[in-house]
Amino acid sequence: MAGVSDAIRQAIAGHEQGEVINRHYTETNLGKLKGFMDRIDFGIEIDEDNRRGYPVIQRCNLDDNRAVRVAARLSGDRLVRVIVTDPSVGDRPVIRLDLTEADDEPVASIRDRTHRAARRLHSLLGDRRIRIVNEAAPEIDDRHLRQAVMSFVALGSVVPR
Repeated sequence: MAGVSDAIRQAIAGHEQGEVINRHYTETNLGKLKGFMDRIDFGIEIDEDNRRGYPVIQRCNLDDNRAVRVAARLSGDRLVRVIVTDPSVGDRPVIRLDLTEADDEPVASIRDRTHRAARRLHSLLGDRRIRIVNEAAPEIDDRHLRQAVMSFVALGSVVPR
C-alpha cells in the first residue's frame, strides 16, 4: 500500500481508537478510503451465478501456494476418505485417511487413525486457508462435505485425555 498514509492503513486494518475513527471514518473521508481499498488487488474474481441468481466469488488466487487442498468423500453422512495435499511441498498427499474399506476394522483402530489424521491436518493448517474438494465430483460445491471436513479439522484440535 505504497503512498497510503499511516492513518489510512490503521483505518483499513480496523483500529478502533477514537481518534482514528473520528478522523478517518467520517463521511468526508469514506470515498477516499473506498478509493484506497479499490486499489488493492484482492485476487478475487466475481461473476454472476445463474444457478443462484446473484454474483458470487468464482475464484480467489490470494496466496494459492499456501492453501491446503483437502479432497474428501462422504458415504451417506460419514466422512470416509480425506486426502490432503500441500502445494508448497508438491503434489503428493501429505495426509491420507481412507475408511472406505474399514467396515471390519475395530472401532478403536478407526478412531485412532481418524484422530491422528485430524490432528495432523489441524496442525498443518495453522493460519493457512483450506480448499475443500469433493473427490467424487470436484465441480460440485457440496455444503455437507464442507461441514464434515470442518468438523474433521475441529476434531484435530481436541486433546485426548
